[in-house]
Amino acid sequence: SAIAAHFQSFARQNADFASADLIREAPPSFLPVGPAPAGGAHWRRLDIHDLVFRHSASRAQSPTLDHLRLSLERGKRYALIGGSGSGKSTLLRVLAGLYRAEQIVFTRDGAHCSVSPAEATQLLRATTTLIPQDAEVCEGTLAENLTLCESVSGPAAADGYPRALQIAAATDFVDTTPAGLQMRVAERAANWSGGQRSRIALARGVLAAAGSDLVLLDEPTASLDPVTEAHVLGNLFAAFDDACIVASIHRLNLLERFDEILVMSEGQLVAQGPLDALALTSPEFQRLIMAHGQDSGPHTEATGDLEPVSRGLSPAASGRLRPAQAVRLPVREP
Repeated sequence: SAIAAHFQSFARQNADFASADLIREAPPSFLPVGPAPAGGAHWRRLDIHDLVFRHSASRAQSPTLDHLRLSLERGKRYALIGGSGSGKSTLLRVLAGLYRAEQIVFTRDGAHCSVSPAEATQLLRATTTLIPQDAEVCEGTLAENLTLCESVSGPAAADGYPRALQIAAATDFVDTTPAGLQMRVAERAANWSGGQRSRIALARGVLAAAGSDLVLLDEPTASLDPVTEAHVLGNLFAAFDDACIVASIHRLNLLERFDEILVMSEGQLVAQGPLDALALTSPEFQRLIMAHGQDSGPHTEATGDLEPVSRGLSPAASGRLRPAQAVRLPVREP
């Protein structure tokens, strides 16, 4: 028994040591050391050309993103949609400077940026924040979890916590707890619901995004109910009204809330434009709408009134969506 206890202790230590192999074997950072290259100032328009990225260094593997072209403007909201494996999350991570592109050319406010892929990654990271779907929540207090972020302008100030919680629609359960910001959080927030955990992680993302030109949302509201999700999106749009927002979404009934839609397919951006225009011109967009309706069925859980996805379209665009495509999907105003 004593020997068994020691054996278990050694086994745990060995497992703990082995788990650090990923860190010890990790390659050095590909980012240059020092300040961002010249031209790293804030931008109003960003045009990306010939973006190539592959997860493997092997040239034999097909690119995950294949000569992608993209135009973004500050003050606009872009919905990013596409089938599974189309490259949406990969594109967001390249734009956030978390993945280095094999090849990328971009212009900022019409001025060509002559930089290497590594320098381009550094420039993007300097003015971009990605709010992921699965953000880590650690054991400790709520305030300590909100502290685990840093914006492009520096560490988040505690006086900004209440506003961030309000934007993330988290005040309803935080304010009802006597401990407030000092409420305890179990490991991986096991004492909270999935929606509560998502909203706290989103509040931390709001703090991190302060001062960013580009705010990227990789479905951070996916675990929220449709009404709360629409409310949170409205809050985010108002809070970052001068930034460019690109949001990967799974509820296509939210599309009418965005200025433009980015349609991904097989590592390429196959369509970009307003909802009305894509309903007329993009076969891939029409296919996604039809597939979404078939997967969802005529109703989804507890959403209240139903509206067609073609709500707000011009008569010509609505007519282009055949009855089988004009699937009725849930919509709630925030």
